[in-house]
Amino acid sequence: MKILVTAFEPFDNQSQNYSYEVLHQIKPSANLVKIVLPVEYEGAFNTLKSIIEKEQFDYLILMGEARSYDGVGFEVIGINEKGQHPDNLGQIPAQRKIIPDGDDGYFSTLDDSLFTEAFHDTNVKSFKSYSAGVYVCNALLYQTLWYLKRYRLKTKCGFIHIPNLANHSKKAVVQGLNQFIDLINQNQAGE
Repeated sequence: MKILVTAFEPFDNQSQNYSYEVLHQIKPSANLVKIVLPVEYEGAFNTLKSIIEKEQFDYLILMGEARSYDGVGFEVIGINEKGQHPDNLGQIPAQRKIIPDGDDGYFSTLDDSLFTEAFHDTNVKSFKSYSAGVYVCNALLYQTLWYLKRYRLKTKCGFIHIPNLANHSKKAVVQGLNQFIDLINQNQAGE
């Protein structure tokens, strides 16, 4: 079994991206690959797609930051909608839809109950979110879920938003994410 965990580079004139900081603290293992993606509406997914076309992963755990979140957010759905905020290339989407003939939304295929269990004993709040926004995080989640469905891949995929680590314990966030990955491994081994 292989797991790919992603994070984003800094954006919006910030010097850091909390998902990037957390990614580097996740404990390494033989079945875990970690990558950093560009904050670009098209480039993030194209980078991810080039990796998953070369190597089959069973799980994709996509991460980004949401500085306004009051805890770690498990994104339930990616929607077929782009916002009007420029990405790191200065690109503002010309069209409203991410994929013009795509469904309105796709639900995460990661097990949210494992996420809840993983964060239960940490000192950081966690919750299910029903909107990943309309920026690059949502675009990546939507495009990835669309791609997996279109090509009938059994890879499980979801998105986790990391809160402002100035207000939340990075150690607790990393602890919860490590536990989530451990539970995925245990659950997969039990099937």
